[in-house]
Amino acid sequence: MPLRHRVIFSVTIGILAGLATYWLPVSTIYQGAHIGDLCPPLYSVMQFSNGAPVYGGQYFNDVPVTAYPFTMMLAIYPFSFLPLVLVGPLFSALTSSLFAYALLREGKLWRMFVLISPSYIFALYSLQVAPLLAAALLLPCLLPLACIKPQLGVVLCAAGNWTYKTVTAMAGFLLFSLALYPRWPVDWLEAMNIHLFAGTIPVFCGAGFLLLLSLCRWRDRRFRMLAAMSITPQRLWYDQLFLYLIPETRAQLLAVLVCSWCSLLLTIAGGWFLLDGLQHRTAWRIVVHGIYLPVLILLFWKDILLLLSNLKERISPKIPE
Repeated sequence: MPLRHRVIFSVTIGILAGLATYWLPVSTIYQGAHIGDLCPPLYSVMQFSNGAPVYGGQYFNDVPVTAYPFTMMLAIYPFSFLPLVLVGPLFSALTSSLFAYALLREGKLWRMFVLISPSYIFALYSLQVAPLLAAALLLPCLLPLACIKPQLGVVLCAAGNWTYKTVTAMAGFLLFSLALYPRWPVDWLEAMNIHLFAGTIPVFCGAGFLLLLSLCRWRDRRFRMLAAMSITPQRLWYDQLFLYLIPETRAQLLAVLVCSWCSLLLTIAGGWFLLDGLQHRTAWRIVVHGIYLPVLILLFWKDILLLLSNLKERISPKIPE
C-alpha cells in the first residue's frame, strides 16, 4: 500500500475513533467531559501546574486518585490546554491513527482486524494508552514512551526494536522528568495504590505457568513478547492488546480473535464480567486459558505438528516387504 494511502486510511480510522469517543459514553466523566482513564494523570498534571502536590491525598469523586508515573503526566500535558470535552476524542484520534498506521506499515491489510478485538474496543472505551504503546512495537520511534506505563513498558523493552537513538531519547525523557520533579519516583512509589489495581499476573493464574515455555525461544521476538506479557501485572481487557501483534498470518489472527471474543462472551454469560471491576478471578482464568494459552500453542504450532508426525511414525505398524 502506498504511503499516501496508508496515511489517509490511518487518519480516517483516527477520525472514526475520535467520533466514537465523543458520541459514546466512556468510563469516567470529569466536569461533564468523558475522559476515561486519562482523568487521574490529567488531574494530577493540572495539580502540578498549579503548584499543588501531585501525589498523596488527592481524591476524585470521593475515590483516591490512582498514582501514575510523572512521565505519563508529562506525555498528556499538552492535552491539559484543550477544552475537556475535546481531550478524549483528540487523544483517541491521535493514538488510533498511529496504531492504524503501525498496523499497515508492513503492507498487511489483514492486521486491521486487530481493531475489532475486545482489547482495542475496551482501550477506546477507557481511553487507555495501550494502542499507543502497541504501535511502538511496530514504530520504533515511539519506543521512548515505554516509561509512561511501566508494566507495558516491560513488554516494549523485551520485544521492541531498540536502537542507540531510541534508548537515548527515553533516557532524555526520564532526565527531563527528573529535572522538573526530582522526587517523583520516590513519591510515586510511596503513593501507589496497589490495593486499587485489582489486576493480576497471567503466569500465576490457572495453567498460566505454562506460558514460561515461551522462554525456550527467547531469541524470537514474538516469544519474548508473550513471555513479558505473562509476567507483567495487568488489567482486563485493554492490556492484552499486544497479544494480537503476535500472529503472523491472517488465519492466526482470526483464530486469536475468535478465542478472545469467546472468552469475553463466556465471562458475560457466567456473570463474571461486572464483578470486581471486570477483574474477577474467574474472568482472568478464562482469559489466560482462552487467549494466552492459544497464543502459546500458535507459537509452538510447527513444533507440535512435527512432534505429532514423529509420534505417528513411531507407533504406526511397519508393513513388511
